[in-house]
Amino acid sequence: MRGSSADRPVNQSVQVNSTLTPEVSVSNIAGYLILSIPIVLLISIIGHKKYRTVAHRRRIEKLERLWHIDIDEKTY
Repeated sequence: MRGSSADRPVNQSVQVNSTLTPEVSVSNIAGYLILSIPIVLLISIIGHKKYRTVAHRRRIEKLERLWHIDIDEKTY
């Protein structure tokens, strides 16, 4: 019986996958860009508007302080 196992042919088929890296499709990258560009653009527009609003308020506060100083100093 021991000799019978060596007489039988072994039929083992092993499939080797030559590509081990994951496939990243160009359409996936394009889809991410199509989604991310408008989102980044929208966030930057909102941020710029908020920055301009804060800068405008600071200028108004500064002018109001200057006007109050000028009114107090003038004695006609």
